[in-house]
Amino acid sequence: MNRALDTMRIAGARVARYNAVQPDRLDETAVKWTGSGRSRSRYSAISAGLRVVLVLIYVLVVGWFQSFSVPLVIMAPIPLTLIGILPGHALTGAFFTATSMIG
Repeated sequence: MNRALDTMRIAGARVARYNAVQPDRLDETAVKWTGSGRSRSRYSAISAGLRVVLVLIYVLVVGWFQSFSVPLVIMAPIPLTLIGILPGHALTGAFFTATSMIG
């Protein structure tokens, strides 16, 4: 892919390639390679945070009601929120992300 980009010209100018740094100019055509690792690591951090928060909520509700089954009943609707989230994203054309799912 890099060889193909090196031979590519747009409006007579070459396409600049940046691997690990941000472009320093705004007047050039450029491609910045970040890879999927960056977005994956962000998603895994959000996902891990969501799991920790759900466990903490469960522990707090167990402490409040002195029961292990009542918190399960209280938290059962959480997966059902997808019924509202998915059509809402489809109607508005919004991207479905981990952050929007948490919200």
